[in-house]
Amino acid sequence: MPCAAVAADGSFRILYTLLQDNRWYVMLAAVSKETCGSQVLYSSDALCHQPALLCAEHELYAAWSAIDETGKFAIHLYKESSKALRVISEDSHCFRPALAAEGGRLYLAYDHFGRQQSAVLRVIDGLEEQRFCLAS
Repeated sequence: MPCAAVAADGSFRILYTLLQDNRWYVMLAAVSKETCGSQVLYSSDALCHQPALLCAEHELYAAWSAIDETGKFAIHLYKESSKALRVISEDSHCFRPALAAEGGRLYLAYDHFGRQQSAVLRVIDGLEEQRFCLAS
């Protein structure tokens, strides 16, 4: 299930997962009137899915679910300007990320499934981060 957004430079961005030769790829495509190209943000032998994409305040963020080295689903968060990839892992599976931004803060919401299913919200403001459990 791809997702799309318009970047600050006016290009149309598409984030999607691709299974090729038994390997999963998270791809970011940029489409403008002049060019069309894509890049690999992440690849793994394990399942990657459920991407989310946000262009806000001249920054592009991408998130997706992927199975980590412990065999649990984790959220992968990518920030284009720094090319930083951050893995957010919980004590149980976390998946279906959603992104929003306002006032310099990034809001990342996702499902967390342990003994019970809950929704988690992380508010990331520079180096500070808060985690809220919204339902359980």
